[in-house]
Amino acid sequence: MGRRRFEFALLNLNWTQWESFEHLASMFLSDEYPSLRTLAGIGDRGRDAMLWQPEDDPSVVLQYSVSQDWSEKIKDTAQTIRKHFEGTRILIYVTNLQIGAKIDQVRTDIRREHNLFLDMRDATWFLDRQNRSLATSAAAEEFSAPIVEPLLANTSLVEQTGNVLNSVEARAAVVFLTMQWEDGARDKGLTKLSFEALVKAALRDTDNDRRMSRSAVCVAVRSMIQYHDRAEVDKHTNSALDRLAKRQIRHWKQEDEFCLSFVERQRRTEALIEFELLNRSLDLEILDMLRRNSAALEQEFGTGELKKVVPYVRRGLESFLMRRGEAFAQSLSDGRMVVFTVEEIKEICSTHLCGSLPAGLVAAEVIPLVSATIEEVLVRPSSSAQRYLRALADGYTLFAFLREVPDAQRAMRKVFSNGRVWLDTSAALPLLAEILIDEEEKRSYTRSLDFARRAGMKFYVTPGVIEELFHHIRHARHCQERGDAWRSRMPFLFSAYLWSGRPKESFKKWTVEFMGSRQPRADIAEFLLDVAGIKERPLASEVKQANEGFRWSIVRYWEEVHLGRSLATDGSRDPEVAKQLANHDVENFLGVIMARQKEPGAGSLGHEHWWLTLDRRAHRAAKEICQQDDLEPFDSPVMSYDFLIQYVAVGPRRADVTKDEERLLPLMLDMSLLDGIPEGILEIAESARDELAGLSERLVRREIRDRLNNARLRRGPVARAGLEAIESDLREALVSVSH
Repeated sequence: MGRRRFEFALLNLNWTQWESFEHLASMFLSDEYPSLRTLAGIGDRGRDAMLWQPEDDPSVVLQYSVSQDWSEKIKDTAQTIRKHFEGTRILIYVTNLQIGAKIDQVRTDIRREHNLFLDMRDATWFLDRQNRSLATSAAAEEFSAPIVEPLLANTSLVEQTGNVLNSVEARAAVVFLTMQWEDGARDKGLTKLSFEALVKAALRDTDNDRRMSRSAVCVAVRSMIQYHDRAEVDKHTNSALDRLAKRQIRHWKQEDEFCLSFVERQRRTEALIEFELLNRSLDLEILDMLRRNSAALEQEFGTGELKKVVPYVRRGLESFLMRRGEAFAQSLSDGRMVVFTVEEIKEICSTHLCGSLPAGLVAAEVIPLVSATIEEVLVRPSSSAQRYLRALADGYTLFAFLREVPDAQRAMRKVFSNGRVWLDTSAALPLLAEILIDEEEKRSYTRSLDFARRAGMKFYVTPGVIEELFHHIRHARHCQERGDAWRSRMPFLFSAYLWSGRPKESFKKWTVEFMGSRQPRADIAEFLLDVAGIKERPLASEVKQANEGFRWSIVRYWEEVHLGRSLATDGSRDPEVAKQLANHDVENFLGVIMARQKEPGAGSLGHEHWWLTLDRRAHRAAKEICQQDDLEPFDSPVMSYDFLIQYVAVGPRRADVTKDEERLLPLMLDMSLLDGIPEGILEIAESARDELAGLSERLVRREIRDRLNNARLRRGPVARAGLEAIESDLREALVSVSH
């Protein structure tokens, strides 16, 4: 029997099954305590009903418990033992729960208050000894079977995932698409892979005695992805049935009926167990994040109240993943890039949660907490949560594909397979900030580009972007040198540096990593090439090839954007600086459009040349320019980081990235690098560093980051942060050069 099956049984044990657990524990402990005997029940003098004691060593007492409130149970037991059995020195607590390091404080308290040594035997202890002997292996299977089989036969495991969808069939589709994507070959066509998953979902409750006719399977699949031509959906369903009948399903040809094969049912069981264990682990992780975030927001919630909030975080998470999948699928269906941003989280929470909260929970308090927790789960998940949510995100994306167009593979053929992508300053600057993150696997922007390169993309920056990065770094150095005399907004890169917990005095030395004093622009270009494979390549010659009227429309648009931003952020109006920034955007925007002229008959998303930016005005630019000057519509050159990530996961070059690598793709980019910078960041960082003098640098940095994150949570979104603030830095730096 597999370890995960046993783990699933332990964690899903019902309190009414305590006798089964008692027998399991006795079998596992018999080698260690050969003369183990029970004292529970008659004459136990107030002891717990499952308290045991070895007859040869009365100084050791064992307790078996399935209580969820394990800490209180241990404390009550210790008090009872000390009252009735003064000679007891060791309490062995045996539980089916996963406790781990959470026992440390309880162990300390029990030792101090009752002079007892607490020895914990939790789920991990059982799992590590499952195959120690034939007896323990048999006991584990005997214990697991009556727990696991009824749960997996029940549809609740399928129904609780996809709770943002209306029908059980649609939820089953998402679950089976997710599992199929995890197991399926990377080079298999999306249409084949998807319809095989839908057929398995339709047949999920079948066996030799409960079969489904071909027509019933077709009806079930059509109910999962509605609004499509019946004949086309049935064609793909029948093709999937015929393929699977050779391997994973059984076919009674005379009756034309089907069921899952025994081997496939076993595989499905193991996959569902894995799915459920990751699901449960995510709930525990969310609860821990809710505790931390509620404390940071200075809200008082009890554990019981926070447990009620967990389902709302889960619903918000799945709504986010579903909407993002729909945005990507719509992009491919309509041939235009649909931008999906982190702001969707706040909208999801406000729209879908405030009217459904249980009594005792106030929307004004819960919604910010849920929103902050969803963002934290997506940006900083544990390894198990990352794997689960990455797979679920792909499942929702495939489901959205099928709802948009049943032949997903045909739609994917219209997408470019070898992209040439230019980054603007907003897309390149986070790459510099991310080297502050010690763990390379958490550098979400850098990792996204790395995997995209493996999927066939090439990345570039223009000399104008190098120039902007140079001025931003120099501006940030100037801010650090001025110290308390600095009166302007703190530059992004210096803020990110302080956010990492490092001492401000070392900032200039740190920036030498990517910019020296002799050839600073060349140094920046070399850094981008080394860290992210980004080459410097101008687009000025392409811009010159544009029609004069078309070029003027684009120049005017970007000059107006930059003048408007300067007025909105700091009230300044410097036409020369606005023009300089506009010229850089024009070179990227128009240069990419003109580079596409040499492409052979590319469709809207088939273009090889793109401009990667976080600037929202860039994503609206093509439409607004056409409306402003009554021009013929043209394909936008703009790509978002979110589209880039989705492209790597399910795009035409997905086979170039291994399944293990794809699991590491960010769920959402860490936008805290770009916004939410709290007021008084320098004061918070410096006061924390003074208070923590003498501790290791690692602990100091961690404490500073925690305090700054708490300050950001309490304040919420900051108006003068984000991309506009980065541009404000650039304007101020350029103004200082021109004067």
